[in-house]
Amino acid sequence: MSDDSQSGEGGQRMRTPVYEMLWNCEFCGANKLLGKTHRHCPQCGAAQDPAARYFPPEEEKVAVQDHVFFGADWECGNCETPNSNASAFCGNCGSSKDGTSTVELAHDRDSKAEEAAAAAAAAEEPPKKSGKGKFLGCCVIVLFGALALFCAVSTLWTQSSSFTVSGHSWERTIQVEEYAEVSASDWCDDMPSKAHDVRESRKERSTERVADGQDCQTANVDNGDGTFRQEEECTTRYREEPVYDEWCTYTIDKWTEARVARASGQDLSPTWPDANAKTCTSARKGCQREGTRNETYTVTLTGDGEDHTCDFSESKWRGLSDGATVDAEVSVLMGGIQCGTVQ
Repeated sequence: MSDDSQSGEGGQRMRTPVYEMLWNCEFCGANKLLGKTHRHCPQCGAAQDPAARYFPPEEEKVAVQDHVFFGADWECGNCETPNSNASAFCGNCGSSKDGTSTVELAHDRDSKAEEAAAAAAAAEEPPKKSGKGKFLGCCVIVLFGALALFCAVSTLWTQSSSFTVSGHSWERTIQVEEYAEVSASDWCDDMPSKAHDVRESRKERSTERVADGQDCQTANVDNGDGTFRQEEECTTRYREEPVYDEWCTYTIDKWTEARVARASGQDLSPTWPDANAKTCTSARKGCQREGTRNETYTVTLTGDGEDHTCDFSESKWRGLSDGATVDAEVSVLMGGIQCGTVQ
C-alpha cells in the first residue's frame, strides 16, 4: 500500500499552487512518473528513489488539488524508500520511522551541482595558446631574461682601475619664498579658512547607488514530499547617481617659491649665494624669506683618457686633493665608474 493513503495529524493545507515532482524509474526505464502519486513504478513496482525527483518543464506541470502538507518525506534507513512524514512506518518494508532522516531537496541538490560545476570550471587550465602565440610568448620571455641578465652582468662584472683627481666643482642654492596671492580651488568644505575672493559652483563629487526597481524570476522549491511550489525571487536593481557638491575657486595669501639663488665654482672655497630676500617683520604681500638650502660637491676623475664625475659629501670632496690617485670599480661592459667604490 502506498504511504499516501495513510493519514496523520499536524498537516496544513498549502495556500499556494502545488505541483507534482517527476521521477524516472531506473529499473524499467519508465519516465516522467509523478512524485506524489507514483510512490512505486506503475510498470515494474520498484520503489521511488527520492534522489531521482526532478522539476518538470513549465508546460508539463501537473497541479495537486487540495494538497495537505505534513513536511518533507523521510527516507527509510532499511530500504531507502521515501515515506510521507505523516507515516510512522515505511510503506515498502514496514521499518519504523525512528532515527531516519528527511530526503534531500531537489533545489538544494541542484545548487550543489551548480557550485561544483562552477568550481570545476574555475579549476580548468586556461585555453591553450596557438603556435604563434606560444612563439611570441617565448620570445618575450627570452628577451626580458636576456635584458635582466645583461643588467646584472653590467652591474656585477667590474674591475678595479686607478684614476687621477683632476678637478673640483660645487654648487649651492637657496630657495627664496615670497608671500603672495595664489589662486587655488578645492571642495568648499576643505577650503582654507583664510581664503578670499571665493567663487562657488556645483560639481560632481562622487556617486551613490540608488534603488532602481527589482529583477524577479520564478524559482522552483521542492516541498520534499513529491510536490513542489513556485516562488518569486527578487533582487533589487541599482543605478549610479551623481552626487553634487559645492566647488570653490578662491585666492589665498601664502608663502610660495619665487626664485632660486645660485652660487657655483671650481675651487675648494664654496660660499652661499646672496639670497637678497626682502624680509619683513610680519608676513604681508611682497615679503620674502629664505627657504630650503641645497648643496652639491662634484669631483672629476680622469683615467684611460676619459673624465668621470662623482658627487660626494663635502668632507670627502675636500679630502680628495687635486692630482691624487684613487682606486675605483669600473663596469667591464658599460665602462662607467662606480662612485661608491672610490677610495
